Amino acid sequence: MSLTRKKSFLFKIISLNLVTIILVAGLVSLVVFFALRQQMTSFAIANQELNMRVAWSVIKQKGTDFRLAEGKLFFGDYAANDSFDIVDTIKNLVGGTATIFMGDTRISTNVLKADGSRAVGTKLAPGPITGIVLDKGQSYRGEANILDQVYLTAYDPIKDSNGKVIGIIYVGIKKSDFFSIIDRMLSNILEIILVITLLLVSISYLTIRRLMRPIGGEPAEMAALAQQIAGGDLTVRFTDTGKETGIYAAMREMAGQLKDMVSKVTQA
Repeated sequence: MSLTRKKSFLFKIISLNLVTIILVAGLVSLVVFFALRQQMTSFAIANQELNMRVAWSVIKQKGTDFRLAEGKLFFGDYAANDSFDIVDTIKNLVGGTATIFMGDTRISTNVLKADGSRAVGTKLAPGPITGIVLDKGQSYRGEANILDQVYLTAYDPIKDSNGKVIGIIYVGIKKSDFFSIIDRMLSNILEIILVITLLLVSISYLTIRRLMRPIGGEPAEMAALAQQIAGGDLTVRFTDTGKETGIYAAMREMAGQLKDMVSKVTQA
């Protein structure tokens, strides 16, 4: 095997191994990325269930008799319209945002419009949420588009003493804000994976170089010895007794056996 061919073969083996390691590391990174985002999305939505319980606790401290009167939504004697202590207390306790709707209209909220003002007077966008919460009187948990921003949300109907839906209580967190935390976590994980990949690549490279060394031996020296044997010169000498493995050792053994055979033939 010529020195050039040996280097080419070694390069191919090392390249194949390195590409395999990098591909596996990339695949692991993608799996971790999507699995973690999916799990954390599910966790964030489920966490809104706890936040909703807190919201109801704050509301019921104002009163448990929910009714419409004088064009306003009342919790006992407390008029929720344009009063922000409930929604701000909820935010202080659990974070995120909170809104009280009268029908489909926001009457108290800490969700902000683009100009920074509270989105009081804006309406819940028509869609699955209005059908589930307002029409069917059921709760909704999941993603929702609020003023052109995606939120992870929970909506519960507010019902009067007759069971009629008169409003909605909402809690949620902006998805982009939540995932900014997750993205930082993912960035740290990917940095660790990159360090491990570089370490594995380095170890693999050094290991393959070491394992391939006996195969090559001393290419120029072996080529010369092989040419001598092929020419019928069995007096070649293998002076380096330290090479006891690989092709070099095999050639030494082959030359010895040829000498023995020739000796036996000449003595017969």
